[in-house]
Parts: sequence; structure tokens; C-alpha cells
Amino acid sequence: MKIGKTTTVNVAPYEKVALVAVVVISVLVMIGWFLDIEPMLSLIPNGSTMKFNTALLFFLTATSIFAKIKDKPLIAKLLASAVVLFALLSVVQDIFRHLDFFIDNLFVYDSYSDKNPGRMSPASALSFIATNLCLLFRNTKLSKGIYLQDILISTVLFITILDLTTHLLGIPLTNKEFFLSTMAVHTALLFLVLNIVLLTSSPDLNISKLIFGENLGSSLMRQMIPFIFISHFLLSLLWFQLSKASLITDDFAISGHTSSVILITLIYVTFIASKYNRADRQQILLNEKIALTNSQLKQFQFALNESSIVAITDQRGIIKYVNQKFCEISGYKKHELVGKTHKIVNSGYHEKHFFKTLWKTINEGKVWQGDIKNRKKDGNYYWVLTVIIPFKDENGNIYQHLSIRQDITKRKAVEERLKKQNKDLKNKNEEIEQFAYIASHDLQEPLRTLVNFTNLFEKRLSGELSDEGTKYLGFINNAATRMSTLIAALLDYSRAGSAKDYTLVDNNEIINTIVEDLSKKISETKAQIKVAELPTIMAPELSMRVLWQNLISNALKFSRENVPPIINIDYKQLGDKIEFTIEDNGIGIPEHSINKVFKIFQRLHPDKKYQGHGLGLALCKKVIDQLDGNIWITKPEHEGTKLHFSLNQKTNEETRLYFTGG
Repeated sequence: MKIGKTTTVNVAPYEKVALVAVVVISVLVMIGWFLDIEPMLSLIPNGSTMKFNTALLFFLTATSIFAKIKDKPLIAKLLASAVVLFALLSVVQDIFRHLDFFIDNLFVYDSYSDKNPGRMSPASALSFIATNLCLLFRNTKLSKGIYLQDILISTVLFITILDLTTHLLGIPLTNKEFFLSTMAVHTALLFLVLNIVLLTSSPDLNISKLIFGENLGSSLMRQMIPFIFISHFLLSLLWFQLSKASLITDDFAISGHTSSVILITLIYVTFIASKYNRADRQQILLNEKIALTNSQLKQFQFALNESSIVAITDQRGIIKYVNQKFCEISGYKKHELVGKTHKIVNSGYHEKHFFKTLWKTINEGKVWQGDIKNRKKDGNYYWVLTVIIPFKDENGNIYQHLSIRQDITKRKAVEERLKKQNKDLKNKNEEIEQFAYIASHDLQEPLRTLVNFTNLFEKRLSGELSDEGTKYLGFINNAATRMSTLIAALLDYSRAGSAKDYTLVDNNEIINTIVEDLSKKISETKAQIKVAELPTIMAPELSMRVLWQNLISNALKFSRENVPPIINIDYKQLGDKIEFTIEDNGIGIPEHSINKVFKIFQRLHPDKKYQGHGLGLALCKKVIDQLDGNIWITKPEHEGTKLHFSLNQKTNEETRLYFTGG
């Protein structure tokens, strides 16, 4: 069945087959009359026969429908009108019994009927009139015409079902009413087929919509109609046979039939109601979920519109929708943006290749993300972090793009300031390097001259100087030497952590080299250095060498008198961090001085006992800070010092990528 209003009868293949069956049966019956083949006339022995005129009108009715299918409305109307006229004449003869239009035996003589031979039953005549009136009113769009067709088809269906029931229940011809007495079983079947075809091929009819529609009521109809027909027929057959066999009285048969029909109908309706109640509960739950989902989507949309700049474009980039945020930041109104492309806010900052890459990405169905500089309506610029998501239809074709943007103008301004600050810092570092060169060369030169001349002065005038003069020359020489050493230490401190060449560093190899360099000191103090298998890390090799050199030198220097130094170096892994420890049995650090030792020029002991300038641990802290690590001191279980420092390997890897561009 084709759904929709049409000017012709639209039938499915199975409906055409049904119409062909009507034609074939009607032709066979007419042949049966010409050749006097009784089984073709009555399917039930001693039953009613299908009259020749009845078979002819079936043939004409089916042909009328075929003419309608072939879009030949004039022929269809002529045939339908002829059938109506012929059937109407038969009805008039039944009403006015004295009238005879000589149409009953017009083509063949009926020798099988005693009463009104050759005349179709009034039920058949009325059914032909109703069926063909439906064909004549087929194209009407008036509601009254549709209602009339509903009534006519319903009438025919009632007549055919009534006649079929009498045949199936085996009611004798003598007990049938005059209206149905001569209507054959195959006559009723053909009327049923014709009117079912009319229903299935006429979606505009109310009864068709009710039975074949997609609504819940139509579904209920399709479930109940077969049950009602089958159950009621079986119950009727049961009670009729009981009454016919005189097992019960006719009155009790009627009562029993009525009661059983009510009971079984109630049971089935209860079953259907329970089924639909379950479906209704599921629908309520589904509606609640849909309502919740819609509520969440509205909240997401509200949050997105409040926090982001949103635009929707078609596959060509034409703007279909913008939110209020877009209008606020761009300065354009919605009607100025919709229907345009994003060229309206193009700043000209980006090269063509930038947008070619963007379009290539989204046309491949991938999400694109990046920073874009746009221009407002007033000419000012703004930056947006942009994410563009392609939307695909069920066939996988892109039909629109959703763009979500965040205003990052302030962030970009901060980045520009940071770039300027980094540039300034680079310039200052270059100045520091220049100062370091001056300190190492220009400042050291006068000190070397001073030391040389004091030594020369002492040698040449050693016999002429008094003890006090010699003492003063010693003071001058020592002061100049200390100043030269101090300048060298400051130079080391300024250069600490400046190395940016990140590489894989073998800590054990570095420590072994430092131990070789300090072998004389180690031998003199009879020191023991115990080193665990340390990990290889990503760090500047020079910085790690300076770090370990100072830590081990400090542990050797600040040892207890007449006690050989014992130095233990170990580590432990803490997630992305590696924590190194170096523990000694030296003089230790007072708890109140722990925070001072990492400051430059902070010394806890006099020069005479422990030489130095207070730069060792300050230098270590500067190196660790440059590596984004931490350094601290804890009190060990026994005497001495336990120093810890940790390095974040993930951070170091990111730093290496930053410096190397990898």
C-alpha cells in the first residue's frame, strides 16, 4: 500500500494478484454457466450458486480498478457506473416484485434456482452498488466523500462477513433470511477481496488510517481484529453445534455464547492492557531520560554559550549560527554575520598556507585546533583559541562545522611580554658574561700585578725591611691572593647552571672522575666513598659535574679531626622524581644554621680551620634551581650531614625539548 494522496488507484503487487484472482474466478464462473459445470457455480454441494450476472459484475468491477491503475479514468467511471446501474435494477426488482427488467436471464438461463432464477441476491446487488460507488468517489478530497466511502466499505464488509459466517457455521439455506439466501460463498469471498484491496490502496480513508496507521491505536486494532474474528467465530461454532445437536436449548446457547464472548474478550483486553501499560511505563521512563538528557544538553549549551564563542557553518564555511559571545567580541550583529564566511573577521595576520592546512584537516573529517588572530568591526584585533569539529551525516559526508573559541587576547599579551622579558633577560645574561670576562681578565690583571710587585719588593728589600714591614707586605700579598680567589669563585657562581646542553648523564661515571681528581685529598684523609648504582638522567653534564664536585669536596673538607671521612651516595625513585642523597660522618651543621648554608658567602667556620669562601652549597643550590629541582638537608641518625636533592625527569625532558627544539 502506498501512502499519500493520489489521483489514481495505487496498488501493491500482492493487491494486483488479488484483482487478477477476482477476474479469473469470475471468468471461470461465467464459463461454468455456458458449459453447465455446476461445481464452478457453487463451492458447497446443494448450496447457493454465483449467478452469471454476479460473475459479470465482478469482472467489470475488477476491470474498472485496472483501468484506474492504468490511468484511464473515463473507462473506469463508465464500467463502475454500468455496474451500479445493473445492480440497482436488480434491487428495484426485489423491492417491486411485479417489475421485471428481463436482466436476470439475459445471457444464460438459470435452471438451478426455483425462486427468481438468475437473479443475484439483494445482498450481492447492494454490495456491488456500494463497492462501485467507492470507485466513483475515489478522487474526492471532500471529507463527506471520504466518510461516505468509509460507510460503504464497512457495509460491504459487514454483509460479506455475515454471509461467510452463515456458510462456515453450516446454516441451511432454508434458515437464511431472504436478504442472504442466494448469496454464494465465493461471492462473499470476492467481495471481501475487492474491499480489502480498496482499503489497502486508499490511505486517505479514515478506516484505512485506523487499521494501517503507525499510531498506537492502529497497532491495537491490528492485534485485536484477528483475535476477535477467530475467537468469536470459534465460540459461535461451538455453541451453535451444541444447540444443533440438541445438547442445550437455543436460549441457553445464546446466553452461553454471549457470556463466553464477554469473558474471553475481557481476558484478551486485560492481556493487551497489561502489555500496553508496560510499554507505557517504559515510555514514561524513556521520556524522563530524554527530558533529563535535554535538560543536561540545555545546561551544556548554556555553559558553552556563557564561556565560549560558538559558530556553526555549512560545509562551505557559510555561517549559519553564532552565539551572543561571538557578537560581543567581534562587534558585529547576528544578521551581519549569518550568511557570511569568517573572512569578515579575517585580520590578514596569517598566511594563506595556514588556512589551507586548516581546511585540509577539517575536510578530512579531523578536528583542527590552533590560535587565530581576528579583527573586530572597529578594527581592533583579538586572539582566539579555536577548535573546529566537522559534523557528518549518516553517509559519512561532512555537512557542517562547529567552531568553539576561547578569547586568549590577554594570554597573548602576556606571552608577548614574556618574550620581551626573555629577550631582556638574554641581553642581561650577555652583559653578565661580559662582566665575567672582565672579572676573569681585566680585574685579575691588576691583582696579579700587585702580587708580583709585592713579591719582587720583598725579595729586593728583604734585608732592609723591618719585621713590621715584612709583616705588612705579607698582609698585602695574602689580601690580593684572597681577592683573586674570590673573583674566580664569583665567576664560577655566575656561570653555574648556565649550561643548556641537555644530554644523558651517567652519574657514576662523573663521580668516578671526581674521585680520581680528588685522589690526593682522599688518600691524605683516608676517606671512604661508597656509591650505589645511580641512574642515568637527562641533564646538562657540566652542571651535574659542578654539583657533585662541590658536594663531595664539602664532605671531605668538613671532616672531624682524626676521623677518616665516610661518604655514602645513594638514590630512590619517587614517581617522575629521582631523589639523590649524600651522607657523611663529618662535623655536621647546627640545626639553626641549616637554612643559611645555601646563601652566598655564608660560612659557619673560621678560615684558619676550614678554608673557603662560602660559595659551595650556594653554587649547588643555584644548579638545582636551574634544573627545576629541590635541595635540602636533614639530620642523620649519627653524626655528620645528610644532604638531599631531587630532579623531576619529566620536567627536565620538557626543558631539553625547549632548548633543543626537539
